[in-house]
Amino acid sequence: MARVLAPPDPQAWTRRAARFWATHDANAGPVPLDLDPRREALLADLELAYCAGAGAAVLLIAWALVEEIDRARPPAALAPPELDWLRAQRNVWAHGGGEADPTGLAAAADGALRVVFAQLFAAAWR
Repeated sequence: MARVLAPPDPQAWTRRAARFWATHDANAGPVPLDLDPRREALLADLELAYCAGAGAAVLLIAWALVEEIDRARPPAALAPPELDWLRAQRNVWAHGGGEADPTGLAAAADGALRVVFAQLFAAAWR
């Protein structure tokens, strides 16, 4: 295993940053996000991980951002399917035991962004 990391390609970083904010804007509603300092830090880390192409980190941070929303759900209410999907993705990468697919990691990171921004903006409207 090589121990030399190369910095991300600047063009790839720029493309990913544009995609990150496009996903944000596509989910934005009439109410801006009102995040506490912990979530602000996590969102900044999510952007950094996404722009760097660190897909597994994106999945882990994404779940950290929405877990509180999931836990606030009434016990009898079913979780939205996208939260179940994100939790399952996070569990595979954090705990193993599932089918971790490195070739699909970029697509999973894109999906995680959509779930995070949809959930954060929906929570802001409540």
